[in-house]
Amino acid sequence: MGLSGVPALAARENRVWRRLQADQATQSSRSRLVVAPGSDHYVQIADPNLVIALVEGVVAEARALVKERTSLPGFPGGFTLRAGAGSFCYLRQGIGRRPQRRRPQQKGRQQIHMSVSSRTLAADIREATGINAATCYQCGKCSAGCPMASESDLRPHNVMRLVMQDRRKDALADQSIWLCLTCETCTARCPNACDPARVIDAVREMSIEAGAADMPRTIAAFHRAFLQQIRGNGRLHEMGMVIEYKLRSGDLVKDANNVPAMVARGKLSLLPDRIEGIAEIKRIFEKCGVTP
Repeated sequence: MGLSGVPALAARENRVWRRLQADQATQSSRSRLVVAPGSDHYVQIADPNLVIALVEGVVAEARALVKERTSLPGFPGGFTLRAGAGSFCYLRQGIGRRPQRRRPQQKGRQQIHMSVSSRTLAADIREATGINAATCYQCGKCSAGCPMASESDLRPHNVMRLVMQDRRKDALADQSIWLCLTCETCTARCPNACDPARVIDAVREMSIEAGAADMPRTIAAFHRAFLQQIRGNGRLHEMGMVIEYKLRSGDLVKDANNVPAMVARGKLSLLPDRIEGIAEIKRIFEKCGVTP
């Protein structure tokens, strides 16, 4: 898992990973979690008989369904093989698809501008970012490494799944998308280059455009305080940003006792250090229509 040298962190990450795999198995009515105890990363080598048996079971059931000319309810199912050292194999099964439900647009909400009214959320994400969310196979590595996973109802792999399922309302309205730190750990760990961090950024932009949910006050205050410093100075002035954030958020006294020590160490300068060509920076803001 990459944290074998830190037993406490490795154990915590392994517990989170186990929960994610169990959650994945619940995404279909025809899935079950199969654990391969003691196997290493390559479960197909450590326990080939188990993998072969499950593959044969999937094939046999699919053939029987085709022969009977029936379709499976819900999404395509699968087996998740849980390997002892942290690997898994996801075997897709079935031919059925869950029918997409049309959701009426909420009153008072501005519709996201799209060239075709029937566009899916995944199509909008792909147009905005070039990322095909369908390439995500829900391995859970992004969420296992996310530092905000324990604080969020929606983890990175959950957001990717909502995009694939075209659950626009659920994705755009959830508060969890605003907790993303954009540290890009999820993007760095993704084995299929799905770039969950960029997808989450696009979902946030769509949420703002659609008016699907209000950005939490403290997060909005932080972003605006940061942009105000860039617009006025061309670079970040930490003291100015702290003051701006406190005034916008109303959280005036929190962490105030840290200020003297930070000033003494030169971490907070009293006067800003403006760059040359500040007029060009302001024109960029005006051109983009950004008002902090």
